[in-house]
Amino acid sequence: FLLILGISASVWAYPKTECGSGPVHNLVQGRWEPGGRLLFTTRVKMPKSFFRVQSYDFEWPNSSGVIFDHITRFEVLDQLHDGSGGCAFLSGGGPGTNFLKFHLF
Repeated sequence: FLLILGISASVWAYPKTECGSGPVHNLVQGRWEPGGRLLFTTRVKMPKSFFRVQSYDFEWPNSSGVIFDHITRFEVLDQLHDGSGGCAFLSGGGPGTNFLKFHLF
């Protein structure tokens, strides 16, 4: 009984969204390779809005960026761990390519 109650409580506490039904909405793809290094890091913060969903399209590298051979892994980390953080979807590129495009909301 307690296990069933715990599962139903977690489903109620974190309602299903397009990002899933958990408290954290991280997006991680690819694998670490020997000799790999961090190429880019940034933090995107969007203002809250009560009546509409904020969204942002992100591309890397930008038009002035250096092109690398290929990407092996990327991580988009949700900074809020209570289910109220943003969501990221890969809309182009990714591991094995030399660019990334995300739709964030």
